[in-house]
Amino acid sequence: MLAELCEDNRQLTQSLRSSHELCDKHNDVVTASLIETWIDETERRTWFLSEIQVGFNHFCEIDISSVEFEAPCRPKPNSGWREEL
Repeated sequence: MLAELCEDNRQLTQSLRSSHELCDKHNDVVTASLIETWIDETERRTWFLSEIQVGFNHFCEIDISSVEFEAPCRPKPNSGWREEL
């Protein structure tokens, strides 16, 4: 599923770049500026999704049968941790 999302975002980036070229051709600076923002966002999503895939694939290769896991840390009651929010 992650690979599919990553590929969809790559294709979206290509389409947005084509649209950006068309805007440049017709001197539509406003729309080109909006599209640049969307391209940046799409590229960030693509990078994030690809990094998740790499991390997940690496995790699947590790033999965790001998690893001991500790309980997650939890804040102490009345420790004031909610006051910081």
